[in-house]
Order: sequence, then structure tokens, then C-alpha cells
Amino acid sequence: MSKIYFLYILLFVIIGCDTSNDEMFGGNSDSQTDNDLFGENKKVQPVIVKKQTKDPVIEDKTIGEKLLDVSVSIKVFDSKGNPVAFGSGVFIKSNLIVTNVHVIEGGSLFVAKRNSDGKEFAIEVYKLDISHDVAILLTKNFNSLEFLKINSKFPRIGNEIWVAGTPMGQEGTISNGIISSIEKVKNFDYDLLQFTAPISSGSSGGPLVNNDLELIGITVSTIKRNAAQNINFAVPSKYILNLLDEENN
Repeated sequence: MSKIYFLYILLFVIIGCDTSNDEMFGGNSDSQTDNDLFGENKKVQPVIVKKQTKDPVIEDKTIGEKLLDVSVSIKVFDSKGNPVAFGSGVFIKSNLIVTNVHVIEGGSLFVAKRNSDGKEFAIEVYKLDISHDVAILLTKNFNSLEFLKINSKFPRIGNEIWVAGTPMGQEGTISNGIISSIEKVKNFDYDLLQFTAPISSGSSGGPLVNNDLELIGITVSTIKRNAAQNINFAVPSKYILNLLDEENN
């Protein structure tokens, strides 16, 4: 009897100790709760740290690429729609293009084609300065976001220059060189910029710019006789400004 009583007391003490231990650690101990506390079994989505990457570096356009945005090829048609000539031009305002008079002379219809993307649009004659071979054309139903600032100050001999045009029908052609000389046409109030950048038939009316992408002239002619090389000429921008000043006044 005493032996059974002793076992009963021992069992009670063991159970009581287990209960006491549960309460010591917060009571109602649960294996899942304990495991959650230490993060052993709970499925937590891993935190993905994205690798830091630098934004792609977009290089500025070259002078040549910028010239393609503002320069155009010009197609000239007769009254029957037959092509009679082609040349070059450049935007000087959102809706104004400058070229040479001799490019459009004898034409009835004119179409410009932007060199950067081939966008075509109709143009019409707006103002002429026949004595200096400067023509300003007005676009129809098209405005350009890009156009050149005009700098009427003469460049210095040896300054680097760039030209864009349609030599021999090759649209969107870029070349560069230097200013060779400032020519004064005798007996006429006519200055010319001589430069070395290669041009050919079809380049007439194209932009001549400095390294700041300012329009300092439009190409007008070249000397081909006696095996001459890169003896080319441009009409200074001051004559373009003269036409624009007439417009403003």
C-alpha cells in the first residue's frame, strides 16, 4: 500500500514540474509558436536585393548627327511634276528653310526631305535675294523642332567648319574642313567664305557651320577647272539675316 502511494506521489511531482516549466516560458507553449519565434519552420519569402545598375549613358550627338536633324534635301519639279533639279537647305526657323536661289530657279513645285529621318513635306518660295543667291522657303503643314542659330560674324582663317548636303544626289552627306579665306568679289558688295570641306553638285544651299553648330553660311559653288581641289565657297550668313530683317521690318 505504501509502495503504491509512493509511486502516485512521484508521478504527481513529475507532472507538476512539467506544468511549472510551461508557465515559466510564457505558458501555452506550442512547438509551432516556438519555432516561429526562432524562424526555424516558418516559410518567409526571401528578400531579393536588386543589383544596383547605372543608368545607360547616352552620348551626345555628334555635330554631323545634329546637322542631319536640321538639314534637308530639296527636290525641284516643273509645272507638270517632272523633276528638274535637286539641292540642299537648312532650317533657320521652325517653318523657314534657307537655300540658294539657283537651286530653285525655274521650278514650280518644291519638296524638302529631312536628312535625319526622310520626312518629306512641301515648301514654297517666301523671300529672295537674287544678287547674293539667297532664298528663304516656307514649309507647308510642317514645323521643325530643330533649327540653327545664325551667326553673322565672319569666322577666322583656319577655323574648323562642317557642311551638310546632297552631293551628286547622295542625301545627308556630312564633310568637314577649315576656312581657307574670306573673299571679296571685286566691284560688288559680295563677300564669300572659302573653305576646304568637299562639296559637289547638289550641295548648293547646304549649311556651313562652326564647332558651336552656328550657321555661318550656305554652300554655293566650287572651282573644278585645272584639277582644282577643295576650293569651295559659301554665302556668308549676314545676307540671310538681311532677308530676315526685311521680314521683321
